[in-house]
Amino acid sequence: MDISANTYSRANFIKLEGEVCCALEFRLSGVTCAPFLQHFLVVADANPKQESLAWYLAELGLLDYKLVGVKASEYAAAVVHLMRQTLLSQKSPATGSTSAVWTDSLRHYTHYAPSDLEETAVLVHGCQKRAWEGKYAAVRNRYAQPETLHVSDYVTCLPDNFLRFDDD
Repeated sequence: MDISANTYSRANFIKLEGEVCCALEFRLSGVTCAPFLQHFLVVADANPKQESLAWYLAELGLLDYKLVGVKASEYAAAVVHLMRQTLLSQKSPATGSTSAVWTDSLRHYTHYAPSDLEETAVLVHGCQKRAWEGKYAAVRNRYAQPETLHVSDYVTCLPDNFLRFDDD
């Protein structure tokens, strides 16, 4: 594990973390966006660059208090929508249509239409725009590494007026 200077294996670290939580009588539960994001990326047939950008956006948003109350499934779907819109717009900036961004499969498996995701996606987009500010630096630096395909360096944040959430 990075945070333990490779002193412990992942399994050891998780076991020790559990013991500490039990000793402190922490009752931990709650759904995170991770399982939803993994599932939605499969549905989106995401390539490694898309996956890396989605995880980057998801981690940026976790640092914003405005996103705390958002349902995990909505958050993951908004991240996938923003990721796809960002990368598709870089391929062909002239297209403003969301039809290629949000497919029927994504609509079916996420149970969200693009308009349902607008508020959350705009908040995540705000985090991406502020990625050069202090509290986001660690996430940005982690996603500037070769193993994350340098997505924080090479993927340009969309201008606000490029974001589209039409339900076509």
